[in-house]
Amino acid sequence: ILRSVGSGIVTMDMTGRITSWNNAAEMITGYSLEEIREKWKTVFGESIKNIFGHAEDMRSGPIRFEGKIIKKDAMPAILGFTASLLKDEHDQVGGIILTFQDITRLVEMEERVRRQERLATVGSLAAGIAHEIRNPLASLSGSIQMLREDLVLSNENKNLMDIVLRETDR
Repeated sequence: ILRSVGSGIVTMDMTGRITSWNNAAEMITGYSLEEIREKWKTVFGESIKNIFGHAEDMRSGPIRFEGKIIKKDAMPAILGFTASLLKDEHDQVGGIILTFQDITRLVEMEERVRRQERLATVGSLAAGIAHEIRNPLASLSGSIQMLREDLVLSNENKNLMDIVLRETDR
């Protein structure tokens, strides 16, 4: 089961020593068990460094959180973690079990959706502003056209009205 599951599974004793590391954990991070034992604090950084300080919180059930790591290929990744207490058959806490999945694409997709929603809101706001400007300009243009037809104007005043009409159309 541990070899076949798609989630990374790692167990640690209460001193922070990694006791098991499944195939999915290696696939997700790029690190073998031997490599991660020496580097886990660097690889996982702040993501799980303080997990042992939250052991009391896990007594009521697993805790979930997200964290950033740097994979062996130097690429960043966002992982979704679930941490639980690892208990023996006598219900004694012997360590912590972490399961994790790479959620980088999911987080990026959520960010794209949020960005598109913001752009749609800006577009809607711009359309509303354009509508509010266009209505008074149409009234001005219509009024000037009627005045121009009814009044006897000098060439200079006709030119000025033409400028006003041209600018309201623009």
